[in-house]
Amino acid sequence: MKVILTTITRSPRGNPMRSTRMLEADQIRVGRGAECELRLADPRVPLHTRTIILGRNAPQMYDAVDLNAEATGVYRSQTLTPGTSFKIGPFQLEVLEPGPDADFSITVELVQPLPGKSSLSAKDIYEQARRAPVSKRTASWLLFGIIITLFLLLPVLSFVQYQLPEANSRQETQLDQAKRKMTLGADAAWSPGKIAIGHQPFANDCKLCHSKSFTRVQDADCRACHQTLADHVSPQMAAGTGLDEVRCASCHRDHTGTLGLKQQISHYYMAECSACHADIKQRLPDTLTGNVSDFATEHPEFRISFLAGAHDAQGKAAVSRSSLTNKAKLTEKRGLKFPHNVHLDPRGVRSPQGLVKTDCTTCHVPDSSGVRFKPVTMKDNCQSCHELRFEVAAPERQVPHGNVDEVLSTMRDYYSYLAINGIVLNRATGAADDSSAARGIPGKSAAAEIRLSSNSDVQRQVQLSAQEIFEKTTCFSCHEVTRLDSAGGKTSWSIAPVSQAPLWLPKAKFMHSKHEMLSCNGCHAASTSKSAADILIPDIESCRSCHAGNKPEPRKIVSNCGLCHGFHEVSHEASQKNMPANHGLWPSARDAALLQANPATGKAP
Repeated sequence: MKVILTTITRSPRGNPMRSTRMLEADQIRVGRGAECELRLADPRVPLHTRTIILGRNAPQMYDAVDLNAEATGVYRSQTLTPGTSFKIGPFQLEVLEPGPDADFSITVELVQPLPGKSSLSAKDIYEQARRAPVSKRTASWLLFGIIITLFLLLPVLSFVQYQLPEANSRQETQLDQAKRKMTLGADAAWSPGKIAIGHQPFANDCKLCHSKSFTRVQDADCRACHQTLADHVSPQMAAGTGLDEVRCASCHRDHTGTLGLKQQISHYYMAECSACHADIKQRLPDTLTGNVSDFATEHPEFRISFLAGAHDAQGKAAVSRSSLTNKAKLTEKRGLKFPHNVHLDPRGVRSPQGLVKTDCTTCHVPDSSGVRFKPVTMKDNCQSCHELRFEVAAPERQVPHGNVDEVLSTMRDYYSYLAINGIVLNRATGAADDSSAARGIPGKSAAAEIRLSSNSDVQRQVQLSAQEIFEKTTCFSCHEVTRLDSAGGKTSWSIAPVSQAPLWLPKAKFMHSKHEMLSCNGCHAASTSKSAADILIPDIESCRSCHAGNKPEPRKIVSNCGLCHGFHEVSHEASQKNMPANHGLWPSARDAALLQANPATGKAP
């Protein structure tokens, strides 16, 4: 911004004399300080009182005091158009037409000079001071004693008095309560202001935060309550960014009013994130985080967490992270066969009750947190269509939806019961090696009867029925089944563990409950998905259709960094605890708890 600054002085006869110079700066600070571009050298002017910047339509003048309190979100400004006149202390300032070579022009004139020098000599002043009733030294010591007594000794004595054992054991009287409320005899003499709402339940117990007298609040005092919050980055990385020198109270300053902490957090989200993340690649070349300055203009594609590896001995699947731009890598290994497009067919899905029309809400029910959905289970969501029958002659009997041993045990118990009690199965029979006749095919009419008379008959019937449901009909249609042939001639099967998908965006705060007015298909392309391995998460462009960045846009939601992200990482200790899901301003242990709450069970659900 180019500024023409004209200083007006007056001759002894009152004629104006002008001195003009050109300034070129991004902003013009006005005040008595030496750092000010427009310096008003007069003791009656504050060090920094105004700041002038070039706005979109005209120069704007801001109150410097308000600029120092941006956390309140209040800015007092004044548009400076030609002809505008205002006073700062004893100076008169007037805005002029800038001309073609400048952006702004202003004149400054001292209209109220300081009074003339005193006619008293230094010796006269000294003699007058000597004749005063109290010398300056005596007065300063007296004032010092008063301050120490009122604002140090009395509060300390009051504090000690109420910490004595007998004081804590007896019933507090109205006089004691009155003493506590006295400004000079209580901690209120030291308190810089009201405490935040979240800290008010223990506002009267100063030692909870101020564990050491006459020292600043330590990080250990904050972590005593906020145990789930970790640092912003690892300690090794913090040393290269300067964050290792920052205390909790450097950003979270209490005693600034009941809403002071909330206002500070809002200001942090609006301005401070891009201060580091706009050029994070230059600051930390090895980081996987992309440069971010604004969600609408500069924000990398989402990086998601997904099941990408085989299950370990405990049945847990390996979780990997990758950007949505890496389409070839984004395949989730969940151990399940599930075509969404079949179940979302508008004509309906075949079931024992006929064609049934289903949609996303048929299986996906939101949980109490509003973040995720309740796990899909066989009993609640699948068994009404996918029955677990194993014997055509007894369609009411079903195997449990569990591990392989439980299924084989149920079959063995059933056929053993038939053999012991001589119960005849009314279904077709055939040669000894005719497995299709021996097991019976659902839907075929029964032609004859069969009796299980020995243990070998029972074992053979169990193997035939198990082979049918594991390899050809029931289990095979949804699960990855592997046949295991043992040396003794008995056959068993292994079913791949099924894992619930992890929280795809663990570094972000996303609530489905806030988006329930939208259609599921608007964000998730489930109607065209043919495999459970598909990751049906929308990309960043889909979110940008409704979310703007820091600047307002028509029919869009203003979205700063704090809308989706928190500052603190989740500590390792918190991630190991079974904490209930919550969704506060900070992600705390919510994301970690959701990731840990649904590990692979090693069984088909």
